[in-house]
Amino acid sequence: MPTDSLALHQLDVELEPVARELDDVTVEEARSARVPTLERFDARRSRMDGLGFFLTRAEIVRRDGAPLTSLLGQARGVVIQKAANGRPVLRMARSAQRLRPCAPHLWIDGVRVAGLEIDDVPSRDVEAVELYASAASAPSEFSSAAALGCGVVAIWTRRPILRSR
Repeated sequence: MPTDSLALHQLDVELEPVARELDDVTVEEARSARVPTLERFDARRSRMDGLGFFLTRAEIVRRDGAPLTSLLGQARGVVIQKAANGRPVLRMARSAQRLRPCAPHLWIDGVRVAGLEIDDVPSRDVEAVELYASAASAPSEFSSAAALGCGVVAIWTRRPILRSR
């Protein structure tokens, strides 16, 4: 095949930028999270008074490094047991499906986690805690875990302070 039949064409295209001014935008609606958030912790604490047990950072600091099982052991419906390894574990005294104590469903920063015990999260890293002793007392934000039949513990971790440069 002759090479001249495969001739390539080069094309240069120049564009001129055109700036367009947009109208101002005003946001009038508040952000509505679909998952539980620490920002809504105080609202849940007020709304769920008597149905849940709540710990704030100030209350955690007063107990100076005590593990979460110790801090939550005073909540209604909680039993502290010894695990096979000798560590204390938090269990709920009642369950809709079982007569013996059961492990609560654990949420960390709005995400359901499995396979962890409460003391796997050091209290120095915790900003706030919510504990609901039964599925019936847990708010709808935790409904996927509450539907499983035991209580709920929601742990909110501390956030680092971002310093501006």
